[in-house]
Amino acid sequence: MRLVHRESGSPEAPPLVLLHGVTSDGTAWDAVAAHFAARHRVLVPDLRGHGRSPHPGTYSFE
Repeated sequence: MRLVHRESGSPEAPPLVLLHGVTSDGTAWDAVAAHFAARHRVLVPDLRGHGRSPHPGTYSFE
């Protein structure tokens, strides 16, 4: 499965991955990502079934 993600900062900088909560998507981190992009390679995915990432099949939190 392919997940949509946003990336900012230099590809050579130390990576920082920001994960959103259950009822959100990656845009929740926009302001934070912009701040850290000065010194990090920031990766912000839309997790499965959130934002612009696909929601194939069903899943449960049980």
